[in-house]
Amino acid sequence: MTIELIRIGAVFSILVIASYFDIFNNKDIPDWIYKIGIGIGAVLLAIDNPWSWVAVGASVAISVIIGMGLYIIGAWGGADAKITWAVTVLHPIWSSPFPFEKAVMHPLTAIGMLGNAAILTTFVYLPVVLWRKTTNFKIAFLPMMLGGYVILMLKGDFLIWIKNYIFMVL
Repeated sequence: MTIELIRIGAVFSILVIASYFDIFNNKDIPDWIYKIGIGIGAVLLAIDNPWSWVAVGASVAISVIIGMGLYIIGAWGGADAKITWAVTVLHPIWSSPFPFEKAVMHPLTAIGMLGNAAILTTFVYLPVVLWRKTTNFKIAFLPMMLGGYVILMLKGDFLIWIKNYIFMVL
């Protein structure tokens, strides 16, 4: 349980620091942030790995392929892909020690975080796009990744939450 809280604290800290640089440093995120995250994650996996190494390897491989794929097609920057890699090594398989509703569509932490961040980005930036009537501006996505991770830890997958609480009423 304490290793799990260290993982969550480390991911949260890395995302907060990266979000700060993304917003206030003209989207110039230093490489040391994700390198520290990967290093801490590797040490934590060496000390305590409650999952199988095959599951951890598959999680890292899938998240790196998706992160680098989004970078290659130009959907986001290199820092976003690197931070996704650091999150995957720090917390490869989704689990939360918090006693809230825990429903996820799949066990990959980084992919769940990215799904939540995409939905959060839509809710935040869609009104801005509609108001300004242009999409010609840069989006700081790392704060949305932080929000997506917090939502994932507290409530699980945002899509399942929407299904359970909104569509059950209709």
